[in-house]
Amino acid sequence: MKILKFFLVLLILNACAGSKFTKNNTSYIGEWNGIDNWNNKGDIKLNSNGYASLSINGENLGGDNFIVEGIPSELKYVIDYNKKPVWIDFILYEKGNNIEQGRLRGIVEFIDDKKIRLLLNSNEERYLNFDKSLDKHIITLTKKQ
Repeated sequence: MKILKFFLVLLILNACAGSKFTKNNTSYIGEWNGIDNWNNKGDIKLNSNGYASLSINGENLGGDNFIVEGIPSELKYVIDYNKKPVWIDFILYEKGNNIEQGRLRGIVEFIDDKKIRLLLNSNEERYLNFDKSLDKHIITLTKKQ
């Protein structure tokens, strides 16, 4: 049930595409805040070690040490700048043995150093663009100062 809840939380944080950043740019590291189209407050924290944590309306998930259905887990992220739009994946691992438990595939658009658009899909498929029909699933996040 917690894994389902985890992916529902991730679904709310929807992604986007494009790239003003380069592979070596680390401006994405930090805390990002936004409100989705259902008025849920979402936060994403990306750290320099590849760990991500998410918060929806104050409920925190992820990072390098949390429990999912009684199993110590960790949430990591990867960004692929070679793809257009840029790909971002959030990957749930069983802690300590790098066994992938789930993956949320997304695309991200870096509008500038302080603003991104994000579109995520909890299914096996990745959205390929920011189609107008998907606007209600896209969340714009602003970097916290």
